[in-house]
Amino acid sequence: MAMIDVPIMRKSPLLSILLWLLLLEGCENRPEYEIPEFRKEIRADVHIINTLDDFAKKVAECGEYLLVLERDPFSLTHFHVYDKKNGQKFGDYINEGRGPCEGILFSLLCVDGAEVVLVETILKKTLSFSIDSLLQNGLSSVSERPYTAPPFSMWNYIIEGLQVSLGHQSYLEHDTANDIRIMVNKDGTVSTYNDYPVHSAADRWEVYRHRPLLTVSPDKKRLAVASSIGAILETFDIKSGITNIATRKYIKPDYHWQDNIYKGYNDNTICCFTDITSSNGYIYTTWQDVPDKNCLFRAPDRIAVFDWKGSPVALIRIDNFGIVRFCVNEGQKTIYANLKDREGNNYLAQITW
Repeated sequence: MAMIDVPIMRKSPLLSILLWLLLLEGCENRPEYEIPEFRKEIRADVHIINTLDDFAKKVAECGEYLLVLERDPFSLTHFHVYDKKNGQKFGDYINEGRGPCEGILFSLLCVDGAEVVLVETILKKTLSFSIDSLLQNGLSSVSERPYTAPPFSMWNYIIEGLQVSLGHQSYLEHDTANDIRIMVNKDGTVSTYNDYPVHSAADRWEVYRHRPLLTVSPDKKRLAVASSIGAILETFDIKSGITNIATRKYIKPDYHWQDNIYKGYNDNTICCFTDITSSNGYIYTTWQDVPDKNCLFRAPDRIAVFDWKGSPVALIRIDNFGIVRFCVNEGQKTIYANLKDREGNNYLAQITW
């Protein structure tokens, strides 16, 4: 085709111009937000292995264990260890408080090989340990370290040699002009990224203030950030500094905003992404493309798979439950998740496909 087209275009400059105008018009007419088309949909099986007293902030797999970051209202502990095969609970750890090996608000649970890191937001400290040592020796195996982050940074991913912080510098003024939106500290080298995929100050403030979702690939070479309202997925290369790979706008954020004040969800609000995780090859998120008020379980019932360019790959669907938090074992085609039923009960489950 090229051997035919090129000579024609050389002989017909007008044809070349017309073709370019058509291409430009096509780009201009393309909508800013566009629901993705997934190449395949997979229906998965659910096996409940235990109940949870409350919804989890994070679920992670570490060897033969399932780790749940959840404030237990009865034991007032924040970290819980289960057998990933049968759901047997091994113990509850990390008491609520301000003392050594305690915490008030834990934002993230990070797993790096055999090491587990809990990130405490209020007291600005991390608690790190291996699960085997914790089960055998208790809290004496826990190392506690302080950390620093940009002002008002609520979401911090911290493992050995890498810290990623999401936050707003100008929290009190509702002004994002001086934000440090994403900070990457890799082996002591600090890089920042301050652009937003949304235009208005209201969207920059509301869509990315409440709970932007963050995942870092296991090889520590890439990260992804997902919006808390609507569905905007950004991917970044962090091998050296931080560079945007792709920004995909799938669902426009829609919420109630009046007199320059955020008023909450409206009838059209869609919260597509409630959790996110990744492998070196793919990104996994919850997926919901209907308004939150119409969602049967008030939580998505699908998991979307994207590549690291943000392109849609597949949808994994379950029946009878919503997905609150999850992690993925690609090799075993298994998802471990906190699920919720119509009555609001929380469960720990295996999902296989």
